[in-house]
Amino acid sequence: MPTKVKAPAEAASSDDQTQPAVPQVSDEAAEGTNVHPRRANKQRGVLVPRVAHDQWVGRHNPPAGKQYAKGWWDSAELVPARRVRYTAEKPVNVASVPQRSTFRYPGGKTWLVPYIRDWLKSNKSPPARLIEPFAGGAIVSLTAAFERLARHVIFAEMDEGVAAVWRVVLNGQAEWLAKQILNFEVTLESVTTLLHREASDLRDTAFQTILRNRVQRGGILAAGAGLVKTGENGRGLLSRWYPETLSRRLRKINRQKDKLTFVEGDGFALIEEHKADAEAVFYIDPPYTLAARRLCLILLPRKGLDLPRSCFFLAASIIRLERWRFSYGRKLTPSRICSFKMQRMPAVESWVDSQLAHWDKVVSTSLDGYDAS
Repeated sequence: MPTKVKAPAEAASSDDQTQPAVPQVSDEAAEGTNVHPRRANKQRGVLVPRVAHDQWVGRHNPPAGKQYAKGWWDSAELVPARRVRYTAEKPVNVASVPQRSTFRYPGGKTWLVPYIRDWLKSNKSPPARLIEPFAGGAIVSLTAAFERLARHVIFAEMDEGVAAVWRVVLNGQAEWLAKQILNFEVTLESVTTLLHREASDLRDTAFQTILRNRVQRGGILAAGAGLVKTGENGRGLLSRWYPETLSRRLRKINRQKDKLTFVEGDGFALIEEHKADAEAVFYIDPPYTLAARRLCLILLPRKGLDLPRSCFFLAASIIRLERWRFSYGRKLTPSRICSFKMQRMPAVESWVDSQLAHWDKVVSTSLDGYDAS
């Protein structure tokens, strides 16, 4: 929830668990920013952004004529802002929300857009900056820019392929990318050739990323994800490939580029950089990487090795069957798993391959009529 600054007469009690800490800002970071020199907490480096006198709320007002009195600022703190009244219906029909991003994600936030609108409109004027440190498809950032819900939008993404798309679109290459999409003929051969080819430059990486997102199951960008087969209405690889629509979206995003700043890199670093900005609001939706590490382990071959799929299923079975053993002694890490040696047994691998063939038929029959987007 967004926060605003409160300056009470006395420090918050130690049992008040609802009060977030005052942001820590170094002297170097504060230099040149909108910070009053007298508003320093007793702890060195803790600074409070400047706001007008009538914006402050508290248990009592500051001493008359001494708005910046040192003693009054010793206990400055951050408190939650007022509650936002949401008007969006539950659940939200995503078909009613303008589709602005070129990406599709199983965990996309299009459904959240009506709530984002209510949140950003809850203040008298739009925030100076909306910051989205983990953007992905950036539907929140794009909505804010298109609908003028913030005066400027800063968004970040760490994934190399996704970042390539945003860099190309917002740096004068959107028209090139739009034409590439319009001119590309989607066939199994052309898609396979392009996705297995090493990208030659940033533009090539961007186009590969959009194609991969559109022709692989569920929009998953991992290199090993399977291609859409039957897809929607039996259209196969064309199920989510809408060249005219994608090109139109790219051109519209390009026209909003003056309102958008993209940062390729760590979202946490972006938060750290802007945490003392009193005129910024944050939409933070980080990827759940820590939970993913607890839930799954992805096995990939070493570079240059060509192993049958059965080997990976056997390796995964061994790790699962022996997980109780790994719970004791040294912590099991991916680097240690890579050092394990597994004996090759052609007869067992052949049997596993035959079972996987049956499994593929079951999966294909079950999922060909469905494609999450």
